[in-house]
Amino acid sequence: MKGLVSIIIPVYNVEIYLERCLESICRQTYRQLEVLLVNDGSTDASAAIAKRYVDSDSRFTLYNKENGGLSSARNYGIERAAGEYMAFVDSDDYVDENYVEYLLNILEENEADIAVIASRKFWGNSAGCSRMGDQDRKSICFDGVEAIADMWYQKHVENSAWGKLYRSALFGEIRYPEGRLYEDLGTTYRLLYKARRVVWSSAELYYYFQREESIMNCRFSEKKLDRLTVSRELLAWTRTQCPQLEEAAVARMFISDIQVLREMPLGAEYEACWQEVWEEIRRWRGRVMRDREAKAIHRLIALSTYGGTGCLKFLGKIYKMLERKSAAGRC
Repeated sequence: MKGLVSIIIPVYNVEIYLERCLESICRQTYRQLEVLLVNDGSTDASAAIAKRYVDSDSRFTLYNKENGGLSSARNYGIERAAGEYMAFVDSDDYVDENYVEYLLNILEENEADIAVIASRKFWGNSAGCSRMGDQDRKSICFDGVEAIADMWYQKHVENSAWGKLYRSALFGEIRYPEGRLYEDLGTTYRLLYKARRVVWSSAELYYYFQREESIMNCRFSEKKLDRLTVSRELLAWTRTQCPQLEEAAVARMFISDIQVLREMPLGAEYEACWQEVWEEIRRWRGRVMRDREAKAIHRLIALSTYGGTGCLKFLGKIYKMLERKSAAGRC
């Protein structure tokens, strides 16, 4: 018999989306679950909605805590999880009914420590999205170092905490950094590094909702500069712990800088930071262009920087438009 799976769901002011998320967990074909709902100081009806599910399904437990942010809520759940396996679901997203069963099956079949599936982004109601047939799915097995390289080159393994099933023992001393954005960027590689084997599947069983008011889509603020700090920490860690990954770390840091610069408003408030990031981009762009492992689009972005920031911002808008059109085209 397969073991208990702990699903940790941070909850903060998501009353509009929470039922959709929790219903998808209730419908899981794999039944040996404990679902830890961590209410991170919500001020809307989220806690009341969560309580209804706790009252109707003994697998659900609600924890109420003061607001501390996404990392704090995840860490709170990690420290209380009892399962042999662990998964995270964000409360504005939802999952396919086979999500847990599929992840657990590929993890055990491949004797892996982490199983990863693809996600599907959506902006509205995804009920009409076409589903990938079993015959179209492909999978890749990595060791931990190979998985980090794949993730930093942004090929298959996504950086997110969600979309994965972990053996709980991997977490040990690892926790998400509190008080920062981009907490996944600073954590997932550490879990992959501890894994003996990682399996990735193209099965799109996690539905990732793109809402305008989310942390990632909100207007630029100084907190978004956390992306720069974290990406530089990746490079420093790589040089001391895993130097064979330096090119991959540079490629990931370069794209982080590009994303920050593209979002940063022009003006006196951020002028010094803008200049600093631009100088870093100029420093690393040649190295990324010459890296044959880097994605073609990233090498093209590096080339575009020679045309100045206007060219870079234009290319970024085109890329986002194509990404959204591609997602809509599959629905």
